[in-house]
Amino acid sequence: MRGELVRLNLKIFKPPKHFKRALVGLLGVLFLMPAAAAQAENYSLSYAARLTTANGAPVDGPVDVEARFWTAATGGSQLARAFTYAGVTPNQGVLQITIVATSAEIAQIFGDGSAPVYIEVTAAGKIYGFH
Repeated sequence: MRGELVRLNLKIFKPPKHFKRALVGLLGVLFLMPAAAAQAENYSLSYAARLTTANGAPVDGPVDVEARFWTAATGGSQLARAFTYAGVTPNQGVLQITIVATSAEIAQIFGDGSAPVYIEVTAAGKIYGFH
């Protein structure tokens, strides 16, 4: 038994006059977005350190922290900017921060990865040396 045939009335879509220009513009924006996003990409570096007072007791309470990267343990040149954090509260003297750096700053700090990099942390006015 054969079914009935159905006639379809299809109309071909004809885009409006400016449709092509708008489509090309939209595609251009979409293709450029990943490139712009890649330039502004951020990277997160986790860092932890134990902070102590002069007598060895753990530092309590909120402290202002500054992290800097250097080319050498003594002397050397600073790499990128200083990363500052206000009011960080250590847990039993253990400081944990997330250093957020742009891709350009990561390139300044680590370069091609062949040279050592040292970090200096200052918290509550005390410098905690290079690691």
